Amino acid sequence: MGLAISARTAAGPAGVASPLNSRSLSSRAKPASEFVGSPVDAMASPAQSPEIPRPTQSPEARRIGPLETITRLGALLVGIAYVAGFVIVTLHHAQYGIGEISLLRARVFSAGILFGLFVVLPLAVSARIHGYFGFSSSTGLTIETNPGDESIGTTIVDIAMYGTCLALALATSVLFDDQEPKHSWWQSLLTVLSLGGLFFVHRFIKGHPRKCALVVMLFMMGAGWGAIVTRGETFFLRSVWFYVCALAAKGLQKLTSDYGKWRGFEWERYIGIFVSLVLFFSTFVYGHAKFQFGGGAAIPIRLYLTSGANIESLTDQAQAFLVEETDTGFYILKSAKDKTSYFLPRALIRALEFNPTDAVNKSVQAKP
Repeated sequence: MGLAISARTAAGPAGVASPLNSRSLSSRAKPASEFVGSPVDAMASPAQSPEIPRPTQSPEARRIGPLETITRLGALLVGIAYVAGFVIVTLHHAQYGIGEISLLRARVFSAGILFGLFVVLPLAVSARIHGYFGFSSSTGLTIETNPGDESIGTTIVDIAMYGTCLALALATSVLFDDQEPKHSWWQSLLTVLSLGGLFFVHRFIKGHPRKCALVVMLFMMGAGWGAIVTRGETFFLRSVWFYVCALAAKGLQKLTSDYGKWRGFEWERYIGIFVSLVLFFSTFVYGHAKFQFGGGAAIPIRLYLTSGANIESLTDQAQAFLVEETDTGFYILKSAKDKTSYFLPRALIRALEFNPTDAVNKSVQAKP
């Protein structure tokens, strides 16, 4: 660059070129093919510098990138669903003493999908209520608090969220065979009043936040009691599962807000909690879901045994409940609430009748 500037500014006597100017002129006289690619020469003659062609990406290559990402994400989700389903089915069978399970059974994958559905639903509801992960809601009640009482307002929202979880349990009742226990009309009325109490309390929260938090807690406890006496224990335990998952959204939001916390998160300290939650789901949620929807509820059947088959308290055309079918035989229960299963080899069974009317009626009577 100094050479180029000097060549343009240096001047010798009139009519005589200085040595510096001679070198500059001679260098300009060289053909373009003799340039080595010096920055000075490139600036002096930009039109003669070689152009580097830019690589172009074909439309097919542009489509491969997103498709590859979607494929990898889909494979990851399928793997997670399969592993979760295998653990859930294994724990479910363990309570009946069944140790045999096929890795390629379709019910393993369906159990994982059911588990994912029952985790994502309450997480999405909680995220919508609290505004986590960019979600927002334009409907519902708005709780106003004074400066300094924001934590109490958040606590009230967390407690009242159980009412939403009861609504989720009611919406998913089609997947379950919930048997409503006998109850009085006043028990149903108290349940409705407990759920509707929040609409009357929220206007007083700003002036009496702590008292209102206690009242909301009592209302939700009343709603839980009403769920047991009017809808049954299975319904109540399903609402508890939804509520626990909804509360877990707060911890998940804290981790995702700062990705540096993932490395410092001590997962091994919470393994016991994770295992307990999966065991809870496999026993009280998956075990009561209808088999038509990938659940683990026992299937009412009628057994047609071969002649000469001698099975304890089981005769030809006996009613039972199918828990699992394998390549070698069937695991059955004598009644829907039994925890002891019996294995029947295929050689002892002539036929199975699924969902006989009298067996279904017996199942309904056997449940509390």
